[in-house]
Amino acid sequence: MTGGARGVDPAEGRRPDGSVPAEGRRPDESVPAEGRRPDWSVPGGDHGGAGHPGTVSDGGGARDDRPATVASLGGPGLPPLVPAAGRPVFPPTHRWPVSLSFDEVVLDPFRRRDLEPWQRLRADNRDWLSPWEATRPPGVEPPSYSHWTRLRRETRDGRTTPWLVRDARAPGRPLVGQCVIDNIVWGSARFATLSYWIAREWAGRGLTPVAAALAVDYAILVMGLHRVEICVRPENRASLRVVEKLGFRDEGFRPRYIHIAGQWRDHRAFALDASEIGGGLTGRVITGRR
Repeated sequence: MTGGARGVDPAEGRRPDGSVPAEGRRPDESVPAEGRRPDWSVPGGDHGGAGHPGTVSDGGGARDDRPATVASLGGPGLPPLVPAAGRPVFPPTHRWPVSLSFDEVVLDPFRRRDLEPWQRLRADNRDWLSPWEATRPPGVEPPSYSHWTRLRRETRDGRTTPWLVRDARAPGRPLVGQCVIDNIVWGSARFATLSYWIAREWAGRGLTPVAAALAVDYAILVMGLHRVEICVRPENRASLRVVEKLGFRDEGFRPRYIHIAGQWRDHRAFALDASEIGGGLTGRVITGRR
């Protein structure tokens, strides 16, 4: 349940190789707002909406304005960051992969070894997730490359931050869902969409608002994005509660906005920009529990 990318001056938002992130994708590479494409979907919904950047060099001296990243999934990661004084501790600059933690929630980068347990969790929750799942509109051909190939490429290109949600209170920190900053556009726009989902067994425990707050805080305070958007189906009451808790601004109704469960579905759009989050959304989550 995330929103689609808006326009950006192509020259302003180019990557070092001359391509234009997000806004310049071919139709077969587009990322629908209510989560990811059907071939490796990260659905949005009540159980969660759902799917980078210092300076990056292409090795040839060309640079863009994205914060620095490690260029591949599964590379040497940073240890989970320990919360202190009631708020998470973030690194001063963005490098991927990065783990984040706050309260009972850990956001770990999606690595290749996670693909099988991720697929099992989604299969176990198919009925729970399918009402909010992005689907392929009629006439749209599936891509010819794998989930993992696409995920690696989009992460490397600074277009997504695919985190898995883990419950730090449970033995073994089990995988319970996913939270993604996606559809990232740099240049003069500097915006992205938020996506998340949580397995049915862990729904209603307050994990989703914490995960979403962590991701948005990192995207704006560390990555330097200006705006994060999320789009929610009006029937998706659980996700509407999440955006309400986090203080997202309601930007109105979008009819027939995303193709979900076989039809074009209406959505409500919500957003926050850097001027609206103060010291971060995680403080709102904790304050809301008191």
